[in-house]
Amino acid sequence: MPNAAALEWQPHPPWVTEPLLETNKDSTRTRDSGEILARGPQTIALALHRAGTDKGREQRVIVVGDGDFVSNTYLGNGDNQALATQWVDWLTGNDGLLGIETRLAPDVALEFTRWQQATLALGFLGFLPLGLAGIGLWLRLKERHA
Repeated sequence: MPNAAALEWQPHPPWVTEPLLETNKDSTRTRDSGEILARGPQTIALALHRAGTDKGREQRVIVVGDGDFVSNTYLGNGDNQALATQWVDWLTGNDGLLGIETRLAPDVALEFTRWQQATLALGFLGFLPLGLAGIGLWLRLKERHA
């Protein structure tokens, strides 16, 4: 989680607060000026839950010190996508889905040689439009003569 902010909390009944993610023991919390505010493990994600009033359903909240980890830029880093999916499952009460692993496609990049790129470009930008225009013209002429 790049640029994650540390979270501090105080007990607030009836909410039950549980730390979800912590940094390692060597981490530090600093100001932009570089001044060190705290050393040691910092909590960067919390789960809160309490008994709900709506049909007895539990209310759930997750507070994260960084929302960028689920952006397109960082979603593929580590297990960010799996973590976000598990949290959404927990928030929506789909606890039965928590053990199901989300699998990513092993290779999502297409790499073409120059020759393949030229062939695709010529086909899609040249032959395909000309072919469709030709079919349209042929159908128009066929309709006129009928």
